[in-house]
Amino acid sequence: MSPVAKAIDILQAETNIQMGWLFPTLTQLKTKLDRIKPSLKFSKPLVNAIQLGLRNRFSEILEDPELIAAAILLPKFKTSWTKDEAILKKGLDYINLDMEPLMPLGSPIASDDDDFFSVLICRIVLL
Repeated sequence: MSPVAKAIDILQAETNIQMGWLFPTLTQLKTKLDRIKPSLKFSKPLVNAIQLGLRNRFSEILEDPELIAAAILLPKFKTSWTKDEAILKKGLDYINLDMEPLMPLGSPIASDDDDFFSVLICRIVLL
């Protein structure tokens, strides 16, 4: 049950606390449990129960495009954490369509002399 312990350690750690770690961690946990299940003799029911529990608890959350986008936007994972094109498309569509630009279109590009936080000021005005 080492994959479960590792996944719990990753998600409870104080270093990588971004929301983008959840989806890749759960995806890898599912993959690793599927991989070790055929070689198990006595703990197959435990693995089945863990997989069922993960599906019941996280199935709705793992459909959230914002959560998928959070995983895609982490440089460590990008799009390498899943082979499911539908999931990646949902996250990339969210990034491309639903996230508002930081600066309005047609605004001049700030020079080095401008205020460092001018983007924040511009965003506050838009909200």
